[in-house]
Amino acid sequence: SSLNAIQEETGITLNAISDIDSFIKNIHEGHWDIVLQTLKNLKLSNKSLMELYEQIIIELIEMREIAAARSLLRQTDPMDLLKQILPLRYLKLENLLSKTYFESNEVYPQGMSREKRRRQIASVL
Repeated sequence: SSLNAIQEETGITLNAISDIDSFIKNIHEGHWDIVLQTLKNLKLSNKSLMELYEQIIIELIEMREIAAARSLLRQTDPMDLLKQILPLRYLKLENLLSKTYFESNEVYPQGMSREKRRRQIASVL
């Protein structure tokens, strides 16, 4: 069916159209606990999962939720894959964990912000 083809092409499987809207809204608003719960019902590409987890980890570090960030970084499949495929990007996250301060200009390129990055990730998903 068309739905199956679209789901296969995008790498996203959803049960209802309202799921998409609420999922995107939760990403835009940074409701990462809800986003992580929703991921259990979705099939996303590895690239999308790595991008999403990376952003969640960055925001947890920014909020000084170091234990939660460390757990996501070191104990999840998307971050294990990031470590294998893009080791420098993974190491950048490890280095952020060890710092006693957070500098947004180290994380977001010029012209990028937390909110813009959230929108960018949501649009790709």
